[in-house]
Amino acid sequence: MQQTEQVRQLRVGGAPCRLTLEIGHLQEHMVSLGHSGQVRVEWTAGMNPGEYFQEEGGQDVVCLNPYFIVLVRLGLFPLPWPAALCPAPLYHKRLLQTLAHELRHAQQTAGLTEVSEKAPWLSYEILRNLGRGYIAIALVGALAIQWLLTRELLLPAVITGSVLIALALVYIVLAYLNYHLDPMEVDARAYEQSNWQEWEECLQLKSPPTHNKI
Repeated sequence: MQQTEQVRQLRVGGAPCRLTLEIGHLQEHMVSLGHSGQVRVEWTAGMNPGEYFQEEGGQDVVCLNPYFIVLVRLGLFPLPWPAALCPAPLYHKRLLQTLAHELRHAQQTAGLTEVSEKAPWLSYEILRNLGRGYIAIALVGALAIQWLLTRELLLPAVITGSVLIALALVYIVLAYLNYHLDPMEVDARAYEQSNWQEWEECLQLKSPPTHNKI
């Protein structure tokens, strides 16, 4: 029997809440957008609010973290915020935006958007090769620092270490900029801002009923 909903009990803004994911509504809406509708949504934990990937068999999977939201983006950097410290209306909106963002990636993968064929700023092959190159340089640099320290050449050792740190920071900035300038990411962020309300029927947040004692 196919599962029609997923439920999580959690505290939002200090109060207990019931979060319900209506899988049937979600799949129906994806079909209306031209998708096959075969999307699996899984609850996850940690600090990452959401993630999309496609399994080897072609199954689209969206991971949604109900315990952390993206409170605000500080430039390129998303600020995660715990659900327990977030007002319920804002929490619900941000979670819907995350869901919309990841489902947009499923639409892109299926070729339903204009950005599906656009390449990122730097190819992932280039970034991977740069990363491998840095690892090789770092290993050689570590050996050089050890050799310098054994000969008590402190200043050259400090300079070598500083260069390695600077190269690592350059690589991190390049990788992060590439991610956020990726046409698919730009499109997904625009979609989450303008279309998140489309998914309200799929993800509902309610307070549990209270029973008054007589």
